[in-house]
Amino acid sequence: MKIHKLAWDTFIEGTEVAKKLKLYGAGQDLLSDAFSGNVKGMGPGVAEMEIEERKSEPIIIFMADKTSSGAWNMSLYKMFADPFNTIGLVIATNMHTGFSFEV
Repeated sequence: MKIHKLAWDTFIEGTEVAKKLKLYGAGQDLLSDAFSGNVKGMGPGVAEMEIEERKSEPIIIFMADKTSSGAWNMSLYKMFADPFNTIGLVIATNMHTGFSFEV
């Protein structure tokens, strides 16, 4: 719970700074007094995952706000499926027939 409090306090302090700078929509998504039928104002979403720390295993975290579920499609395609970027797809003979992703 300490990490959640740290995150919440960070959001609150960031909101105060944004308000002082007169930035648009400062803190509008933190909480709402009235339910509007969607997730606006429902507070920050949380996803937790326990991992076993290993010596060398990079972790990538994708985060976005106010976007659709396909926001990362092009980036992920370019990283893992584009033969112009990932030359192993051209070299590996078992990849010549194609492949599919299961998400």
